[in-house]
Amino acid sequence: MSKKAFTPFRRFWKDEQGVALAYLAVLLIPMMGMAALAIDVGHAYFWRQQMQTAADAAAYSGQLALQKKQNVLLDGKAVAASFTPSFVDGADGVTVTINCNDTAALQAGYCAGAVTPGYPDSNDSTAVEAIITRPVSTAFAAVVGGSTSFDVGARAVSRNTPLKDCMLATKTTGVGLSANGSVTIGRPDCGIAVNSASNPATNLKGGSGTINSPLTVTGAMNKNGNNFSFPQGYTDNTGVPVADPYVDNGQNTWVIGTSTTWTTSRTTWNNLTTNWDTNWNKNGGTSWKSNTPTCGAKKNNDPDCTSGSCPASAKYCTVTATAPGGSTHYVTTLGAGGALNGAFYVDTVSDGTLSNGASASYVNTVNGGTLSNSANSTFYANTVNGGTLNNSASGVFYVSSMSGGTLNNNATGTVYANTVSGGALSNGVFYINTLSGGALSNGVFYVNSLSGSVTATNATLVVIGSADIGNSSLSITAPTSNIGAANNKGLALVSPNAITISFGGNGTLRGAIYAPNTGSSVVMKGDVDSSCAQIIAGSFDIRGNVSLATDGTCGVTDITQGGSVRLIE
Repeated sequence: MSKKAFTPFRRFWKDEQGVALAYLAVLLIPMMGMAALAIDVGHAYFWRQQMQTAADAAAYSGQLALQKKQNVLLDGKAVAASFTPSFVDGADGVTVTINCNDTAALQAGYCAGAVTPGYPDSNDSTAVEAIITRPVSTAFAAVVGGSTSFDVGARAVSRNTPLKDCMLATKTTGVGLSANGSVTIGRPDCGIAVNSASNPATNLKGGSGTINSPLTVTGAMNKNGNNFSFPQGYTDNTGVPVADPYVDNGQNTWVIGTSTTWTTSRTTWNNLTTNWDTNWNKNGGTSWKSNTPTCGAKKNNDPDCTSGSCPASAKYCTVTATAPGGSTHYVTTLGAGGALNGAFYVDTVSDGTLSNGASASYVNTVNGGTLSNSANSTFYANTVNGGTLNNSASGVFYVSSMSGGTLNNNATGTVYANTVSGGALSNGVFYINTLSGGALSNGVFYVNSLSGSVTATNATLVVIGSADIGNSSLSITAPTSNIGAANNKGLALVSPNAITISFGGNGTLRGAIYAPNTGSSVVMKGDVDSSCAQIIAGSFDIRGNVSLATDGTCGVTDITQGGSVRLIE
């Protein structure tokens, strides 16, 4: 065969025309698959972006609903449905699930369930989770044998960092916070909340004041020309009042009940006063008047008990030794070395000891000495300028006026005092009509009128009528545990009534001033600075610098509110 016979084959073999079409035919299927994949992935990415935006909004809004104790599930679903494109639970294969970890919300059915476990914040008690899923069609992938659709989902979680407040104005209408002058109020780590829904709810005027605390106002602010600055910012028109923490822990009930306790004590007080007037009053009383020793300028008809064996007499002019027991003693003066046991009427105690028995005893003036009341008995003292008075279990002391000395009550004893301007009172329960001075400790002190500078340690003052100590300081340290039957942990000064509590600065306040009645007001005329204190009252009038914090060492119950809401996943 000649070489010419192979020429056409050689030409065909070497001819490359049309090869590209062959290659294209071979690669067309995978190229179409890749194109379909790219289109479908882009389509899915679009939908996921839309769902993520909706999930973020649903989680954030659900968190706000949780703070308001509203239905988190309905709120979150409504937010997801409001988007364009919308994500309506149950429509077009869409599922919207809103979960949370708040126990009360779960019990009320306000969330679908608990937050999905396995995530960093799954156990956060404030977490709200929004999950949205939707099937996305695969128009191109199906051409090459792929699935006709697949699910795309988005998840978002919000968390609330509660804001802790140190001041809460409870009144719901009118001005809840007034401040005047170039004052500095608060600290960045402890907020101020005003529950008034009015416009205005605040009245900030005069000078160039600064509110360093985060400020939350249910109603509208009135800044009077923007004279005040707010380094931590403020939020008004929230429409959501901050809850009183002492309502939930039961202490509010105890405080409100103190009004009834005081009224009951007044009945006892009146009975004690009647006994005093009847048994002691020299002009009209029977016991003392008929048995007054005849001493001094008069003929000394009644003996002294000064040394050795004292006469067995019921009446003595002066007692400086141990008088015989067994009868009621009527004594003009008890001095150093004197001792009385049983029941007695004494005009002046300058020294010595008196030990009361089962019957009531009466002393007109106490300048010194030691007086001890027995269990379940009653001791009356008209004027106490000095000395030491000791009460026993279930004993009762009645004091008309106290300006000095020491009165040690018993944990189960009771002391009634008309006027206290000085001296030291400790332990148990005290009912005081007017308190203008003195050092109080380790007890619960019911006071009708507080009108002077008082120091109280491990004590709660229950003010019934008024508390105006002018520019004097208020120095109170609250108990860090309940005293006796009182539910007073962390409470320094409380009132169940609509009163004004007015005081100056530079004192020591540790614990809570708690006057929840919406008609109450706290007026701070001077500087108040404490690392562990809070004030809850109907309204505030601030005229000095105020800096409060709660470091967890003084027994108060934290005031918390919505705080900072943020998306964390």
